Amino acid sequence: MTAALPPRWLLVGTVAVSLACSGPSKLEPPEILYGEDLCARCGMIVSEERFAAAALVRDDVGLVPRLYDDIGCMIAAELGPTAKRWVHEFRTLAWIDAEQASYARPEGLVTPMLSGLAAFSSAEAAAAAAGGESATIQDLQALVEPID
Repeated sequence: MTAALPPRWLLVGTVAVSLACSGPSKLEPPEILYGEDLCARCGMIVSEERFAAAALVRDDVGLVPRLYDDIGCMIAAELGPTAKRWVHEFRTLAWIDAEQASYARPEGLVTPMLSGLAAFSSAEAAAAAAGGESATIQDLQALVEPID
Protein backbone atom coordinates (compact mmCIF):
# COMPACT_ATOMS: atom_id res chain seq x y z
CA MET A 1 0.00 0.00 0.00
CA THR A 2 1.34 3.42 -0.93
CA ALA A 3 1.10 6.33 1.50
CA ALA A 4 -1.13 9.11 0.26
CA LEU A 5 0.73 12.29 -0.61
CA PRO A 6 -0.70 15.65 0.38
CA PRO A 7 -2.14 17.70 -2.46
CA ARG A 8 0.47 19.53 -4.53
CA TRP A 9 -0.92 22.97 -3.54
CA LEU A 10 -0.38 22.12 0.14
CA LEU A 11 3.29 21.28 -0.46
CA VAL A 12 3.88 24.40 -2.55
CA GLY A 13 2.14 26.59 0.04
CA THR A 14 4.12 25.10 2.93
CA VAL A 15 7.43 25.67 1.15
CA ALA A 16 6.48 29.24 0.20
CA VAL A 17 5.44 30.13 3.76
CA SER A 18 8.58 28.63 5.30
CA LEU A 19 10.81 30.51 2.83
CA ALA A 20 8.98 33.79 3.38
CA CYS A 21 9.20 33.52 7.17
CA SER A 22 12.78 32.40 7.44
CA GLY A 23 14.33 35.82 6.77
CA PRO A 24 17.82 36.21 5.29
CA SER A 25 19.70 32.92 5.16
CA LYS A 26 23.20 34.40 4.95
CA LEU A 27 24.89 36.83 7.27
CA GLU A 28 25.53 39.55 4.73
CA PRO A 29 24.54 43.20 4.66
CA PRO A 30 21.02 43.82 3.43
CA GLU A 31 20.54 45.85 0.28
CA ILE A 32 19.79 49.51 0.88
CA LEU A 33 17.79 51.53 -1.61
CA TYR A 34 19.40 54.92 -1.03
CA GLY A 35 16.92 57.75 -1.20
CA GLU A 36 14.02 55.34 -0.50
CA ASP A 37 14.65 53.16 2.57
CA LEU A 38 13.99 54.58 6.03
CA CYS A 39 16.19 54.45 9.11
CA ALA A 40 14.86 51.90 11.62
CA ARG A 41 15.49 54.31 14.49
CA CYS A 42 14.78 57.88 13.39
CA GLY A 43 12.65 57.31 10.27
CA MET A 44 14.77 59.54 8.03
CA ILE A 45 15.52 58.44 4.49
CA VAL A 46 18.84 56.60 4.22
CA SER A 47 20.60 58.69 1.62
CA GLU A 48 24.35 58.77 2.28
CA GLU A 49 26.16 55.48 1.77
CA ARG A 50 29.24 56.71 3.68
CA PHE A 51 27.26 56.94 6.93
CA ALA A 52 24.73 54.12 6.46
CA ALA A 53 24.78 51.11 8.76
CA ALA A 54 22.83 47.86 8.90
CA ALA A 55 22.11 45.01 11.28
CA LEU A 56 20.43 41.64 11.23
CA VAL A 57 18.35 41.22 14.38
CA ARG A 58 16.83 37.94 15.58
CA ASP A 59 13.10 37.91 16.21
CA ASP A 60 10.34 35.28 16.32
CA VAL A 61 10.56 34.52 12.60
CA GLY A 62 14.33 34.61 12.11
CA LEU A 63 16.76 37.30 11.04
CA VAL A 64 15.24 40.69 10.24
CA PRO A 65 17.28 43.45 8.53
CA ARG A 66 17.45 46.89 10.13
CA LEU A 67 18.81 49.86 8.17
CA TYR A 68 20.21 53.04 9.67
CA ASP A 69 21.05 56.43 8.16
CA ASP A 70 23.79 57.14 10.73
CA ILE A 71 26.15 54.91 12.71
CA GLY A 72 24.92 56.69 15.83
CA CYS A 73 21.36 55.51 15.11
CA MET A 74 22.49 51.89 14.95
CA ILE A 75 24.35 52.18 18.23
CA ALA A 76 21.45 53.90 20.01
CA ALA A 77 18.81 51.53 18.62
CA GLU A 78 20.01 48.17 19.89
CA LEU A 79 16.73 46.31 20.21
CA GLY A 80 17.78 42.82 21.19
CA PRO A 81 19.84 39.91 19.97
CA THR A 82 21.81 41.06 16.96
CA ALA A 83 23.31 38.45 14.67
CA LYS A 84 25.54 40.80 12.74
CA ARG A 85 26.15 44.52 12.17
CA TRP A 86 27.88 46.36 9.35
CA VAL A 87 29.07 49.88 8.62
CA HIS A 88 30.56 51.46 5.53
CA GLU A 89 34.27 52.16 5.59
CA PHE A 90 34.50 55.94 5.39
CA ARG A 91 37.08 56.11 2.60
CA THR A 92 36.20 53.12 0.39
CA LEU A 93 32.45 52.80 1.13
CA ALA A 94 32.90 49.02 1.39
CA TRP A 95 30.76 47.20 3.97
CA ILE A 96 32.86 46.15 6.97
CA ASP A 97 32.01 44.26 10.15
CA ALA A 98 30.87 46.82 12.73
CA GLU A 99 32.46 44.80 15.54
CA GLN A 100 35.87 44.89 13.83
CA ALA A 101 35.72 48.51 12.65
CA SER A 102 37.35 51.44 14.39
CA TYR A 103 35.42 54.66 14.81
CA ALA A 104 36.37 58.32 14.91
CA ARG A 105 34.81 61.75 14.90
CA PRO A 106 36.81 63.71 12.33
CA GLU A 107 36.63 67.43 13.01
CA GLY A 108 33.88 69.15 11.02
CA LEU A 109 32.26 65.91 9.84
CA VAL A 110 28.50 66.33 9.54
CA THR A 111 26.52 63.08 9.52
CA PRO A 112 22.76 62.66 8.95
CA MET A 113 21.84 62.56 12.68
CA LEU A 114 24.86 64.60 13.78
CA SER A 115 26.68 61.76 15.57
CA GLY A 116 29.82 62.79 13.68
CA LEU A 117 30.88 59.14 13.56
CA ALA A 118 32.84 57.60 10.72
CA ALA A 119 33.96 53.96 10.47
CA PHE A 120 37.41 52.82 9.41
CA SER A 121 38.95 49.42 8.75
CA SER A 122 41.78 50.01 11.23
CA ALA A 123 42.46 51.90 14.45
CA GLU A 124 45.37 53.64 12.72
CA ALA A 125 43.16 54.97 9.93
CA ALA A 126 40.55 56.16 12.43
CA ALA A 127 43.16 57.86 14.59
CA ALA A 128 44.73 59.55 11.57
CA ALA A 129 41.33 60.96 10.57
CA ALA A 130 40.57 62.32 14.03
CA GLY A 131 43.79 63.67 15.47
CA GLY A 132 44.90 60.49 17.20
CA GLU A 133 41.55 59.39 18.67
CA SER A 134 39.73 56.17 17.80
CA ALA A 135 37.13 53.97 19.45
CA THR A 136 35.64 50.49 19.21
CA ILE A 137 31.92 49.83 18.96
CA GLN A 138 31.97 48.72 22.60
CA ASP A 139 33.47 52.09 23.58
CA LEU A 140 30.65 53.87 21.75
CA GLN A 141 27.93 51.65 23.22
CA ALA A 142 29.19 52.46 26.71
CA LEU A 143 28.61 56.15 25.99
CA VAL A 144 25.08 55.79 24.63
CA GLU A 145 21.98 54.86 26.57
CA PRO A 146 19.91 52.65 24.22
CA ILE A 147 16.59 54.18 23.23
CA ASP A 148 13.51 52.99 21.32
